[in-house]
Amino acid sequence: MYEWHGKKYWGAAHGLAGIMHVLMHTELKLDEQDDVKNTLLYMIKNRFPSGNYPSSEGNESDRLVHWCHGAPGVALTLAKAYEVIAPSVYTYTCSNAFCFI
Repeated sequence: MYEWHGKKYWGAAHGLAGIMHVLMHTELKLDEQDDVKNTLLYMIKNRFPSGNYPSSEGNESDRLVHWCHGAPGVALTLAKAYEVIAPSVYTYTCSNAFCFI
């Protein structure tokens, strides 16, 4: 997992969501596609009950709701996942994340 200043960030600006978004704009091999899918499913599984996403791995604070940290940035990545990967799990989680915008 990407790490910066001792934290493993999840956000769109400088974290997992942003990295996954960029990767989905490239031609991926099947095992790489699986890595992206599994990373997104991990993020979905570990989101807060509110539907928001942590700013970094292990962070239990559900207060950052910005493009760079939280659901708004992750929503864009999930929308791309719906477009590229297309399983129904991304439809619900994407619309749920957009509720924060």
